[in-house]
Amino acid sequence: MTLPQYTIRRSARARHVSLRVTPAKGVEVVIPRGFSITNVSQLVVEKRVWIEKQLMKQRDQVFQLRKAADELPDELVLPAIGETWRIKYQQSAAQSVRVDSRKGFRLTVRGNVADLDRVRVALRRWLTRQAREHLVTRLIYLGELHELSFAKATVRGQKTRWGSCSSRKTISVNYQLLFLESRLVDCVLLHELCHTRFLNHGPRFWKLLGTLVPDCRKLHRELRDGWQKIPAWVTANSGET
Repeated sequence: MTLPQYTIRRSARARHVSLRVTPAKGVEVVIPRGFSITNVSQLVVEKRVWIEKQLMKQRDQVFQLRKAADELPDELVLPAIGETWRIKYQQSAAQSVRVDSRKGFRLTVRGNVADLDRVRVALRRWLTRQAREHLVTRLIYLGELHELSFAKATVRGQKTRWGSCSSRKTISVNYQLLFLESRLVDCVLLHELCHTRFLNHGPRFWKLLGTLVPDCRKLHRELRDGWQKIPAWVTANSGET
């Protein structure tokens, strides 16, 4: 029978023999003072099945981390607000994932970063917060500037629409606008603000929008191709439509 490779560490604080399997040290047997090293091999034999399961989990975790490194972004370039954020990933024992903002436009993603879905959800939540801070603020400014009032603003992540306006004057803004140029973003925001006056795409709507955005037709054609600028990970496994 071939046993997995292991190391032995004697600990003055240990009261019982313990087995540890970590990516850094592999299989480690921690023994207290007075425990005979000759008994370690028998312990490894008895725990062989458990050890192999743990080693398999470790290999899978390493694979997932490498996969995450290949598929997840190392930076977020947000032309809409003129910011580029560098991203650092830190694996921990936590199953959840959180994103912390640091000075110097740095993000730290902590937790179970091998779980790509959780990381994508956490990054989308962070983008949503940025959209509330920057895009909704811009929407309020443009609304006041052009005397086009709305009742409420929400942030979503639709796959097919940059924004929307309801009959109750609730404007929804897509956080993916952060990946577009500011001139396109303003066009979308003013488009939705014009819907607070004309809830259709009739002549009066286009006349109003044309006075605010003279090249609105050209910008709308650019917006149709704007989805190509959205990184693939942003919409992967996203339920928004």
